Amino acid sequence: NNYRGVWTTIDTNYKQGRVQQWSVNVERKLPFSTVASIAYAGSYADRLFDKSRDLNTATPGPGFNPAARRPYPQLQGIIAALSRGWMKYNSLQTRLERRTSGGSYLLASYTYAKALTNGVSGFGGDPGIVYFPVVDDDQVDVGSANTDLRHNFSLSALYQLPFGKGQRFLENLTGLPQAIIGGWNVNAIVVAQSGYPLGMSMSSNQSGTSFGNRPNRVCSGELDNPTIQKWFDTSCFVAPATGVLGNAARTTLFGPGRWNADMAISKKFGKFQFRTEIFNVFNHAQFAAPGTVVGAPTFGVIQSTVKGPRQIQLALKYVF
Repeated sequence: NNYRGVWTTIDTNYKQGRVQQWSVNVERKLPFSTVASIAYAGSYADRLFDKSRDLNTATPGPGFNPAARRPYPQLQGIIAALSRGWMKYNSLQTRLERRTSGGSYLLASYTYAKALTNGVSGFGGDPGIVYFPVVDDDQVDVGSANTDLRHNFSLSALYQLPFGKGQRFLENLTGLPQAIIGGWNVNAIVVAQSGYPLGMSMSSNQSGTSFGNRPNRVCSGELDNPTIQKWFDTSCFVAPATGVLGNAARTTLFGPGRWNADMAISKKFGKFQFRTEIFNVFNHAQFAAPGTVVGAPTFGVIQSTVKGPRQIQLALKYVF
């Protein structure tokens, strides 16, 4: 036939995605109006949407995606939507809650989790280069999902200051002193998480395929004291030979972790409520992921942040 160019197709065997979830939870009541719980939660999803896979890519070798090594040499590409994706998630979840008592409330939680996929593109794109369909072994593409946060901690607290009318201290206050001292509330939220997964790729695709290449990984790459100028040991990732797929896993290391604290202070004056909100209380920089392209000047370098500096908002509300 005389068909040419790029074809777009949907797998005729396309199947609806499915998700299985399971969990077990143990809860214990503790003194001081406190409840503790520990849980295991897991899920497995398969038949996930995987889009824009070129089924007509050339196999590895010299040249850039030459027609002679494509399954259908007369076509440039066959871009397919498939249902080949899967995702596994397992987590240990802990929670400690001190219910409202004496004007205070506290909730702390910590999750250790692991989320793996075979390089699904339907979730917004998992990191790293996928070797499918040239390499049909799923294990070659197994790596972290783009949501794979191994550690996640959060703490929220609400405290009503014990001063003024009806409180523990200065309970007989009235008039102007009560208006100034009484009725203050403070609440805070602290979150901390480990970094997102990193997938290394080559700045120059010499694999001979249409989808790019990974580097060869010759050592760990982890540093004891990473900096924004050198987040990992870049010498551990080197170019593979021409026409050969790199041996690095789809995802290898993790980017910088992040933590942040927000706070709000509020007070009621009759039908008025005054509120001060402070975002990023400690003005702590939240760094983006480092460069992951081997051969680029930014490889291993963090160039930006993902959260703004400290912000303070003042508000006055009238309730009627």
